[in-house]
Amino acid sequence: MGELEHLIAEMNTNLELIEMEPEEISFQDELAKITSSINKKMRDLEIRSFLNGKYDSHDCYLSLSSGAGGVDAMDWTEILFHIVYGLFPKKEFQIYRFVDLVWF
Repeated sequence: MGELEHLIAEMNTNLELIEMEPEEISFQDELAKITSSINKKMRDLEIRSFLNGKYDSHDCYLSLSSGAGGVDAMDWTEILFHIVYGLFPKKEFQIYRFVDLVWF
């Protein structure tokens, strides 16, 4: 049995205990912890499923735009660009930079 299945079984057991003794706070606290763990495992599983498929080896395009946000938005876009530009080589992604600056 996998970890997620084990957590779900624990949750079901805890729900049965709460039905038998609804005033027992410790069962409710334990259920909250188990539910939080299940949610985290589900988020992790969702991310892994997005990053594990037939399209993972394909290229993608990333476009950053400050839109009509003004100078502050342009600054944040530049900061985000530098973060991404620094992260991609560490992940061994190839980068082709196309810059289109439009000033009004």
